[in-house]
Amino acid sequence: MAQGPKKKAWYRQLWVQVLIGMGVGVLLGHLAPQTGESMKPLGDAFIKLIKMIIAPIIFVTVVAGLAKMSNMKEFGRIGVRAVIIFEVISTLALVVGLAVGILVRPGAGLNADPASLDAGAVSAYASRSASAPGSVEFFMNVIPETVVGAFATGYILQVLFFSILFGLALLRLGEKGRPLMSLIETLSAAMFAAICSLNGLSLGACAITVASTLTTAQRTAINPRTRRKRRRLSMSLKSSAVSGKCSPMSPRPAAPSSASHTACSSTSASECPASPRS
Repeated sequence: MAQGPKKKAWYRQLWVQVLIGMGVGVLLGHLAPQTGESMKPLGDAFIKLIKMIIAPIIFVTVVAGLAKMSNMKEFGRIGVRAVIIFEVISTLALVVGLAVGILVRPGAGLNADPASLDAGAVSAYASRSASAPGSVEFFMNVIPETVVGAFATGYILQVLFFSILFGLALLRLGEKGRPLMSLIETLSAAMFAAICSLNGLSLGACAITVASTLTTAQRTAINPRTRRKRRRLSMSLKSSAVSGKCSPMSPRPAAPSSASHTACSSTSASECPASPRS
């Protein structure tokens, strides 16, 4: 009796490795922040590797799926179903995100001064949202200038548009496009094998990314103990300024001079500073 594929151990599951990597990254960023920040290029390299292979995988997957359909009616039925599912899931995701933002209020309580934040980091996003393209411009941008340009820039909508056109062309060719279809299926298997190879680096890459992000994002902003100490120090300084008393870290006041004793002779004794005993 043929046995099925052997089940992976729990610690070799991708989601388990990601969780372990996040935990290791938090410890590394807290205990050795300089080491975590110096390893940031390794995390960036892993992200670039993933982004590098996204466009080819979309192409071979869409083309292979369209070419295997029997006729255009099946393509239309699946396309309409995909659009409906996409709209429903997108709306549900927006509702969940809005509810989490209202109830949980992410970022509330952070000890961060808005005046000290770098506004230039989000200037590109702010300018892009201020000048949002219209419907005509959006659909015109979906059509790539060149096929190579779509893959070079990594614009997913352009890659998807070309993949659909190419898959429909193979579907109309029928038996003539069978050799090319076999080549694309082989490319698809190779691309997914490359993704599986990169998944083996996910634990270390996740740990490095979390550690560098935690170090760069000023850990004291999310440290409740440091926030309490700063609040107490601020309150003590304010109370000292109001009552005229000196803070513990400020130098002791100098002894009053003879001129101050002369000036105080006309005032009440309670308002004059006490002179030091000889």
